[in-house]
Amino acid sequence: MFVNTKLRTLICMSLVSTLAFCNDEDPIAYSFNLRPVVALSGGYASLNPGNSQLLPSVNQVPQNSHQAQGKNTGFVGGLLGVETLLPWSGPWPDYFIQTGIEYNYFGSVNATGYNTVSTSPSSLVVYHYAYSLQSQQVLASAKGFATYHKRFHPYVLVGLGAAFNQLGPYAITDEEPGALDLVSTTSNTNTTQFSYALAAGFDADVDNSWRVGCGYRYSNLGQARQGSGVIAVNNIQYPASFSVGASHAFANQFLVQVTYLPFD
Repeated sequence: MFVNTKLRTLICMSLVSTLAFCNDEDPIAYSFNLRPVVALSGGYASLNPGNSQLLPSVNQVPQNSHQAQGKNTGFVGGLLGVETLLPWSGPWPDYFIQTGIEYNYFGSVNATGYNTVSTSPSSLVVYHYAYSLQSQQVLASAKGFATYHKRFHPYVLVGLGAAFNQLGPYAITDEEPGALDLVSTTSNTNTTQFSYALAAGFDADVDNSWRVGCGYRYSNLGQARQGSGVIAVNNIQYPASFSVGASHAFANQFLVQVTYLPFD
């Protein structure tokens, strides 16, 4: 994992540096006036669905579950905003800030695991389950830049907003004939959660209107939960006060970004 991360970083830095020096002519013009910004981003995401929950126990039927972690997927995003120099910038624009509204779409991942059901010390049944998780994110973000060698801009980003998490159908496999059948309904599978993002990276000027960059980003996506479940015994369904879902979903992202500033 460390080698892969280091390799992605080196490739990203090489690409951005090459593009920036392709047009290393006159200094880039900056202004204290607000400039509109349009940015598109995308890349790799390791989306962790978090620990699945099946709580609480019902009628002395204890429940527990586990699931795989760190699912690989991709994401795409966009930003609309404005950019301006910060007041304490000197003759050269040492510091500037970019603010706006951004949207990010994560590819769907499958969460798998198992849960156990026991009605007595001598009775234990293991069920394997699977469901899908797909997340979208809308944030108000602020991105602060410094300037290095007039053209390179390391940055940090903070974003606050909401995540929209959708859980797919809860499916059970490897059931034992005649055993308790544990099923979760698919109602209320869309949840809206508080979300935030933290990022660091660098951009490089190509010319007065274009910038390219890369970086690392952490996105907290909150919880995702399905509706109430039922327990079926002898073909009779009994309501149960448990629910299935991700207690804490988050993503580690490696991104590339292209930024367009239409007006000088």
